[in-house]
Amino acid sequence: MMDCKYIQAPGYGLIVIKDGVPIYKKGYGYSDVENNVQTTLDTLFPLGSCSKASTVFILGTLIENGKIDIGDEISKYAPGWFNKIDSYDATIEDALLMRIGLLNNDWVWALNISNTDIWDIVGNWKEKFQPQTKLRYIWNYFNFGYSLVGGIIQKILDQPWQDIVQSNFFKPMGMDQSFVYHRAALEKNPEDYAYPNSLTVNLTSIPVQRDINTVLDGLAAPAGSLVVTLNDFTKYLQAIQNNMEPIMSPQTFDQILTGRQSLWPSIIKLHDLGIGATSYG
Repeated sequence: MMDCKYIQAPGYGLIVIKDGVPIYKKGYGYSDVENNVQTTLDTLFPLGSCSKASTVFILGTLIENGKIDIGDEISKYAPGWFNKIDSYDATIEDALLMRIGLLNNDWVWALNISNTDIWDIVGNWKEKFQPQTKLRYIWNYFNFGYSLVGGIIQKILDQPWQDIVQSNFFKPMGMDQSFVYHRAALEKNPEDYAYPNSLTVNLTSIPVQRDINTVLDGLAAPAGSLVVTLNDFTKYLQAIQNNMEPIMSPQTFDQILTGRQSLWPSIIKLHDLGIGATSYG
């Protein structure tokens, strides 16, 4: 197996699934070097942006129940939404595919607010959210689009995000060790947690704080807040191989995984592309 020094990480988890059956899973190295805690199958790993897929899967359950359509305009759920471009309002699909025309709005995560406040933020900081390109003109990595979709899901279900994920994602797959990062959950101070070791900025590795950054709470939750164990992640991967049947139909799963647009550097126009493809999440 790969040496931890080779992948420049103090520890990692490895899962191998063949024909829907896990044939190998093991933790290597350390989840907490300072306290000499080894990585195990019960080590909690933050999934980061891989959490976006769960937001899409939850959206799929609402689509199947007729509560929402992926082609719905955002303004249907947020009256006054201002992103009118070329007479077409941005849709939920546009937000998921990061082609909404809004760029670089991750600064809002530092405001330390909940995801239910997203519409107030957009309204109060309207000048910061003006489109910088035409709708569907370029692709640009855009975390805030998933915050928008998460806010819509919360508006429909009228529940906190962590409760929505628990009942619509974790529970159907039997992921009973995992949770959505939020302050209340971390008051338990998990001992076996894979703390980030460093963060690469401008090709330079810098240390990060041992406490989990608060930007993953609240507003950022639908874009990157799942915390899972290797055991639970195995169940997640098995569900994907089985078309996520515990929570949605194969037809909806196929719709989600179908490539929706070309994907290459964000400065290139979408209609000029022919290399790569992206699906939701």
